Amino acid sequence: MKNFMTTRKNELKFVYNFHCAGKWFVIPYSGKMLNNLRKERPEIKKIFDEIVSQVQFPEGTDIGPVSDIL
Repeated sequence: MKNFMTTRKNELKFVYNFHCAGKWFVIPYSGKMLNNLRKERPEIKKIFDEIVSQVQFPEGTDIGPVSDIL
């Protein structure tokens, strides 16, 4: 993975770290109660909104900040 990323660093526009957490797609800023991603980083919120609207997640996947999906 490191070699892939390093050799393509000038081509990459967005990187997302995936972690296994069951059937969850966790929206960033989950450590803050009342997730304020929309207010603090609207450009990132837009990216995640696009991912959620275009990806076919497995049935039963919970999507949102941790505080909403726990």
